[in-house]
Amino acid sequence: MVRHLQQNLLKMIKRFLLFLLLCGYYSFGQGSYIEAGVNNTSYTFSSDYSSDEFELDSSTGIFLRVGLGEIIENLNYGFSYQQFNSLGNLYENTFEWKTNYVGGFVQYNLPLLDERLFINPAIELLTLFSGKQFSFGEVYKLGDEKEFTGAWVSPRFGVTFMAVESSSLSVGVGYNLSYSLNPTNSTDQSLTFMSHQLSIKLGL
Repeated sequence: MVRHLQQNLLKMIKRFLLFLLLCGYYSFGQGSYIEAGVNNTSYTFSSDYSSDEFELDSSTGIFLRVGLGEIIENLNYGFSYQQFNSLGNLYENTFEWKTNYVGGFVQYNLPLLDERLFINPAIELLTLFSGKQFSFGEVYKLGDEKEFTGAWVSPRFGVTFMAVESSSLSVGVGYNLSYSLNPTNSTDQSLTFMSHQLSIKLGL
């Protein structure tokens, strides 16, 4: 039953990404933008075999979002690329995780202060594109680890201030807080990501 639900969810995400690709091809224009910045991510990990001595620290990465257009006024969609990285320590051993996630998003932009400030609730659907764990002098591919793979759901809340607004160019600066979880993970190892994002947004 669980495996069937996981397969259905993965199919739904693939169809959603295909839908975004087709919509972006035909409607790139109104509401399109590029947003890029820095992720500061913390992992929360638990399992039946985890040690109390195992410590996790936040680490930085980059992210990129490409807004393709509007579904309706103030509701846009697009592609997302995220690096969710982290560091860990167990006794004298150091661990490092570097990941690359790709997917799509839907975001609502609530305008305030004569459209200079925007509140941005959003949700992203992501999947692991590539990832590595560095530990004990070895490199391990995370594509074999089910707690990292599958379909990730990432609700996000942010604010954007438009510093420059003209007929030819708009520039905004923003902050986002996202929480990513994996509903397709059926193992005894639970993993979530909490990310603080600082960004620059260029309207096209």
